[in-house]
Amino acid sequence: LNPLRYFRLLSDSSPAGPIVTSYLRRICGIMFFLYFAKWSIIGISMLYAENHFNWSPGRASLLTTSWGISQFAAMNFLALIEKRCGATAMAGSERLIAWVGLVAGLLGMAIMSGAVVDWLLFPGMFVGAVSMITYTALTSYAGRLVDPSMGGEVQGLIGTMLDFTEILGPLFFGFVMRQTLDTALPSAPFMFGVVSVIAAMFLHAGLLPLEGALAQMSGHESAAAAGTARRDCAASPRRPAKDASLESEGARASACVSFSV
Repeated sequence: LNPLRYFRLLSDSSPAGPIVTSYLRRICGIMFFLYFAKWSIIGISMLYAENHFNWSPGRASLLTTSWGISQFAAMNFLALIEKRCGATAMAGSERLIAWVGLVAGLLGMAIMSGAVVDWLLFPGMFVGAVSMITYTALTSYAGRLVDPSMGGEVQGLIGTMLDFTEILGPLFFGFVMRQTLDTALPSAPFMFGVVSVIAAMFLHAGLLPLEGALAQMSGHESAAAAGTARRDCAASPRRPAKDASLESEGARASACVSFSV
């Protein structure tokens, strides 16, 4: 029941192995920076609209509604594509789908940052919500790297990272908005969101396609098995040369007997 237990998958002694551990660390970093940035939209946009553009609470709530509609449409569109193309055909496309979500997140943050007129908040929310597909794609990617028995633990690890963003994101962006709302940069929270998404994209750029990651894991396991075999051979005792010569003589004698018979 301890959520911090999942972080053993990120340690040097992780049961998933060193290669998988390096991938899980990168995936957790991507999810942290992306969802940390998303809290600048989810947690701040309504307050920003009310305080900066003097919107009523009812009108500001429409921003969250537009976010939900876009997220719903994106997830269902992704499911429709998988249904039409088949799960087998979609396998291995997780990295590309994650890129689509990251680019959408960056565009949404950029629109919110440059919203000099209030109506731009709606397209910013609508586009930014598509970034949710990154979570689905990378969770699937990570699950394919580990043994099926560890799939739940991997999902718990990624979920815990998102929980951290829910703790830190509102605190950070609320503080930034309070400090910058009446300055020349009232949209500073969204600018920090842009930087955070760029950090997530930088980490994602180093993520190999799933086939390449699986091949790297297979090569590492083969090399480790070969190294173990060499160490076992080096550690095994060798028989004296005299014993070897006696054995060869015995083999020749047996061959002679067989031939004579």
